[in-house]
Amino acid sequence: MKIVRVSGSNELHIHNDRFSVYTGGLRLFLFYLDCPVSLPEAADADSDPELVSSEDNIFVWRVHSTLWQKKEYRLVVRDGAFVFTVTVEGKGAPVSVEYFRSRSLYNAAGYTLFNLHACDHERARHLMCDEPAVLQPMRAAPPPYLFPFFNDYNDTVTGLGIVARRGEHNFRRFELHAPANGWRENTCWFTLPLEGGEAIDGRWESPAVFGCFGETDLDVLRQYSHWQYKHRDFTCRTAQDATPDWWRAPIFCGWVAQCDLADANPGSTAKDYATQATYERFSDKLDEIGLDPGVIIVDDKWQKAYGTLTPDPVKWPSLREFADDQHARGRKVLLWFKCWDHEGLPLEECVTRNGEPVCADPTNPAYLSRLKRAIYQLLSEDVGCCACDGFKVDFMDCLPELTGAEICRKGLYGVELMKCLFEAVYQFAKEAKPDALINASSLHPYFAGTCDQFRIHDYDAFVRSPISTMRFRSEMAQAVYPGVIVDTDGFHGRTKYENLRILLAQPDFGVPDLYYFPADFTEEDWAQVRAAWLNED
Repeated sequence: MKIVRVSGSNELHIHNDRFSVYTGGLRLFLFYLDCPVSLPEAADADSDPELVSSEDNIFVWRVHSTLWQKKEYRLVVRDGAFVFTVTVEGKGAPVSVEYFRSRSLYNAAGYTLFNLHACDHERARHLMCDEPAVLQPMRAAPPPYLFPFFNDYNDTVTGLGIVARRGEHNFRRFELHAPANGWRENTCWFTLPLEGGEAIDGRWESPAVFGCFGETDLDVLRQYSHWQYKHRDFTCRTAQDATPDWWRAPIFCGWVAQCDLADANPGSTAKDYATQATYERFSDKLDEIGLDPGVIIVDDKWQKAYGTLTPDPVKWPSLREFADDQHARGRKVLLWFKCWDHEGLPLEECVTRNGEPVCADPTNPAYLSRLKRAIYQLLSEDVGCCACDGFKVDFMDCLPELTGAEICRKGLYGVELMKCLFEAVYQFAKEAKPDALINASSLHPYFAGTCDQFRIHDYDAFVRSPISTMRFRSEMAQAVYPGVIVDTDGFHGRTKYENLRILLAQPDFGVPDLYYFPADFTEEDWAQVRAAWLNED
């Protein structure tokens, strides 16, 4: 056995067929080296591993596989972290990698599930249980693929997650399995479903299991992110001094106000009120209450068709006229952008299955050409264009499951396909208008270079913890994207008191954002909001 210090009192104990993770003298995990890389037609199985190299804190084990010509495991301990990969040689399209599948044990009490459906910190924390824990795009799209594990024996957190190189994030999910065995020691392993999205012909290295140690969940999240900025060379924009001032200005988004109108008019829907006339009334109301936000977001559905991004001429006789009027009032205009929807697109610009459209295909040159023209038309100041100022990118988490689907550029799946679409939107927007603002909910270091403003996303009012939720999500964003501008989004509560406290607290966590006009607010209430948002005395 060899003991390797990772950081502080955190160690790895290396054996011929396994390694253990120790924190402060506690063995938190024991990982046996059995990692099947299975194909659709057959499951992978290994012989007992053989440790063939252990120099400079790099450990290599060789195994014989039932499916692959060659197979080895590699563990590297450096910079306060450890990284474990599986390498195979052969031919096939893996459907999954199962890390530490057999006999591996844990002494962790539970984990934190980093995703924006997990509202505040307490609701994000879970005890180990029979049900698999899944990290997948869900509001945060993609999320950080990291499980921070806590225990009852010392004040430390151990982070275990997945990291990959550029172009190799062909997955959507990362799963923790920890079935209970009563009073016996409990087993655990991790699964990375690949769903046959990438064909191998030769040597292939898996995405890596990453491990680090810290005092809190957010501490290990920062380390997970920083490691990728350093070792995967992802773009990290920590200095925001050069950003336009208006990116930090208070926001009005009309979505809940549209919903209120639909509630007041039975038979209508919120989308019916994404009109020029409605938003002109919203703008006048903002003037009336004196809130004077710097940004107004036109929400769902200003488009004639989601896929084509063409303004509905009935709802919007002149989007340019509206944008010019808002600019004259000192406001910028963002448009809600729905990802993946193929409405209005020809079949040849879509991902298809059995001849039917599944979603827009961001790998298709014809679709990308359409997207570039549409974004130019919406953002450019040129004659005949709409002169809007950016996008609120939404529904990124709604990428359909694409097993068996036909895509123009094969070999892209999951996070890589998200990256393909998001980079295209970002690039085309900046080409049309260099100071265009892209507001989005991606929360992964791979996406840091294409997120100008992080949106903390929807809140479940039944939870009754809006302030702690805003704080936790804002802290998550800062851990992944140091210095990012945070859009506090349209949180609202269940009483007038809650609604007022939420609005007053928003500037503490980022850019304040009003989604509607509470009917029970008085002039005194709006005066308090103005004082908090606009720094009025």
